[in-house]
Amino acid sequence: MDVEGIISTAGRRNYTVQLRVETRRGQVEAFEVEPYASNQKGLRRLLFCLDVNTFEYLNIDLSLIRAAEMTRNMFTPRFPIIF
Repeated sequence: MDVEGIISTAGRRNYTVQLRVETRRGQVEAFEVEPYASNQKGLRRLLFCLDVNTFEYLNIDLSLIRAAEMTRNMFTPRFPIIF
């Protein structure tokens, strides 16, 4: 399953996702997020999510996500989940 498929499946089932995302400096950072939606903005496809460690809402460019893994951690949605 591709990255977007893993994220959307996890979101619909209310499971968090462990992401490995490439930064602008070329480093890879890991985040555990609650996935809520995938939106098109111009030429970019963005993932709207909540970082469960910092409680920051993020819009992550899907092309920068190098790996995604559904965790066993469930969450109660704060927003409608749209995938």
